[in-house]
Amino acid sequence: MSRWLQVSLGVALLSVVSVSLASAGLNPTATARIYWQTGSTGVGQATRNSTAGVPQLVVTVKNVTSFRGADVQLLLGALDKVSPVPDAWNFTTGACADGAATFYLGSRGGAYPNIISSAPAVAGIVATQNGEYVAVDDCVTPHNTALFWMSAAGAAGQTRNAAIEYGVWAIKFDVSTTLCPGSIGNNEVGVCIAPNYRQPCTAPSQIDKLAIVDANAAKDFAPFDAGFNYLTWFNSAGGTECPNAVPVQAKTWGQIRRIFK
Repeated sequence: MSRWLQVSLGVALLSVVSVSLASAGLNPTATARIYWQTGSTGVGQATRNSTAGVPQLVVTVKNVTSFRGADVQLLLGALDKVSPVPDAWNFTTGACADGAATFYLGSRGGAYPNIISSAPAVAGIVATQNGEYVAVDDCVTPHNTALFWMSAAGAAGQTRNAAIEYGVWAIKFDVSTTLCPGSIGNNEVGVCIAPNYRQPCTAPSQIDKLAIVDANAAKDFAPFDAGFNYLTWFNSAGGTECPNAVPVQAKTWGQIRRIFK
């Protein structure tokens, strides 16, 4: 399957949403956060920066009452905003770090209950995206960055507790090996991970948001809370600088649709 077909299929997953972007679904006040997580299921760390060899990030949402699916898009780039994606952070097939990242739909539970499997669980989950793209083009990965992308939905929605902060996606990275340039012990290259909701490229950019699909197949864009909208790794400067997401020219996509019954 071609790379572009894979991307197009991911866009098609949430084509079940027929409402306009201005329409509100059942989760109009949903908000999101991104953390470096303590252990595999612990609380999110207050610090934005990590120097761990095997860090794990978790993306969470709160104020959700109805859940059928989600779409999360995170951009990774070098902190200097010039260097290409470090080999240590290229987990795609055939790359230096191939197989050194694990992607968990709905998180790993614990401090942040899995929004997919929490009772009542969402049945028939299909994930058309659950991985990474590196330096595809200026639409998917502007300025030769990397895109971590999760897009998944089930056959029907389920109720959720608005007071609970649920896990939507977790990624465990192994950058401890010195075999890949940019990893620990091999000229570490600082990186930034931040939301960059751009797919499909023909739709208005949402940038610092993620999408929650409710039981009615309506889509709500949950903004990331200020201060919890980026992560860095080996940020020696200690600041909050991150590569800015730059809107790019919209491109034409094939007409691919997926219908959930």
